[in-house]
Amino acid sequence: MPKDKGFSVFQEAALLCVLPECLYCSERPVLHKVLVIRPLMHRHPQQQKNGHYCRPNNNLAAVFAPVLARNGILRLTDEAWISDNTDPYDRLIQQYGFSFAYAPQVMVAWVTDSPHWENKRTTSLAYRMLSSMEGALGIGTNINKWGPEDMATAKRLIAAYKQVRPTIAQGGLYRLIAPTDGSAFSATENVKDDKSQAVVFAFIHSTTEGHPYPVLKLKGLDPTADYALTAIEGKAAKATPAVASGAWWMNHGLDLGPDFRGDFQAAAFRLDKK
Repeated sequence: MPKDKGFSVFQEAALLCVLPECLYCSERPVLHKVLVIRPLMHRHPQQQKNGHYCRPNNNLAAVFAPVLARNGILRLTDEAWISDNTDPYDRLIQQYGFSFAYAPQVMVAWVTDSPHWENKRTTSLAYRMLSSMEGALGIGTNINKWGPEDMATAKRLIAAYKQVRPTIAQGGLYRLIAPTDGSAFSATENVKDDKSQAVVFAFIHSTTEGHPYPVLKLKGLDPTADYALTAIEGKAAKATPAVASGAWWMNHGLDLGPDFRGDFQAAAFRLDKK
């Protein structure tokens, strides 16, 4: 390690990473921890640290959990990069599996370019951002290439994310519809521990034969309290009340209406206890 106290955490990390070893490879846990993260952790205790574990495809918790557990990485870092594949649809499957072992707050989730390099898939910025909002939202693309519309979308959704980030990061997670096994739909719900707020994410891979999106029977709410519905992205069916009891949302459900269909569509909603 450099002894000069003038080195920043970034300069030290850059110097260490020129070692002729794969510092981020799961087969080198001792080198990774001892030569890189541990010294940086002690010298820069206030600096946020990220564990990077590259995976080429949609490995689920069965792969990630042993890797992170064997390396003890989350004792040393604040969050983990679960895959280099940042395709927003593929990420839904990765994030689903990862959530069985770890909380969303440790899962780095970046918004990157479209078409995506992995699958050459084109998706809207809103779809990409909502996929990443299920974890620790980040922007990993060249925003100089964004036009005014994308800038406005990003600004609006980042502001909305900040209002629900604690609920996503530390609340309970309900997997309403799994994205696995070729499902055309997926949905998650995060509920704050005190049941004062819930966040719902809904995604469509592709609508076929006109099948409507399922009505989402929410979970974990206070059945006797009233909750106000706020759209983050998209809109609910016309007959959806602006305020209803937790029991109503859990039994009647959140209906996204007949217009929520197509390929790679996404919607999100916030419910706040009155």
